[in-house]
Parts: sequence; structure tokens; C-alpha cells
Amino acid sequence: MTNHNQKRGAETQHGGLSYNENVMDQIQSSFDTAEKMSAAAWRSSLVEARLRF
Repeated sequence: MTNHNQKRGAETQHGGLSYNENVMDQIQSSFDTAEKMSAAAWRSSLVEARLRF
């Protein structure tokens, strides 16, 4: 009985670690996307500024 509970605790801990890794991957990918979007917006605003002046 005790062994079963300990095993379950270890599995839960491992699941938490893999979950954290997935979250970090999602955060990293969202940062990359945000950087690309902001870079594209910055370029387009530069083009608009050139067209205005």
C-alpha cells in the first residue's frame, strides 16, 4: 500500500516536470512570434513614415 502511494507521488512529480517543460516551450515560441510580429510592425511603420514625409 505504501509503495503504491510512493510510486504515484513519483509519477505525479515527473508529470509536473514535463508539464513545466511544455509551458517553457510555449512561452519561448510565443516570445519568438511576438518578436517577429513587432519587427514586422516596426518595418511597416518605417515604410509608412517614409511615405508620409
